[in-house]
Amino acid sequence: MVRVNTYRYDPDYAVSPGEILEETLEARRMKKADLAERCGLSPKTVSQIISGKAPVSPETAIHLERVLGVSANIWNNLEANYRLFEAKKESKRGVMKEVKVTIEIGEAVLKLPPILASKKLNEECTKLAAEIMITRPTVEFICHELGIETEKEKLARG
Repeated sequence: MVRVNTYRYDPDYAVSPGEILEETLEARRMKKADLAERCGLSPKTVSQIISGKAPVSPETAIHLERVLGVSANIWNNLEANYRLFEAKKESKRGVMKEVKVTIEIGEAVLKLPPILASKKLNEECTKLAAEIMITRPTVEFICHELGIETEKEKLARG
């Protein structure tokens, strides 16, 4: 059986629709207030979209298409990709916080007598791994990123 390598597209950035909107307005020498008026939006809403604080709703995408001539599908796709990217980024932050708490628990446990520490640390790590479903290589990578020496590194160091 021939194995085919597949490469997953997973960008490390996302462009907000607001950035594209701002560039489009600059290219057309259109003021935000003019766009707001023509789209039936408040100037505040346009500013919030440009800053990435407010989403481009499907209705707003239709208005932008009518006024700017850029397809509503493009605005909707930009919005969906941007919000998905932000959600993934926030999710990663949550995992990192969980791992940091686990490491803090581990450090506290390591201050216990060796027999108690080993048992307690194993329980905590097993519990956390089950809760957030991360693998040992992921934990080792995160420890490395946080500058914390893993048991494997301690053994290798001797």
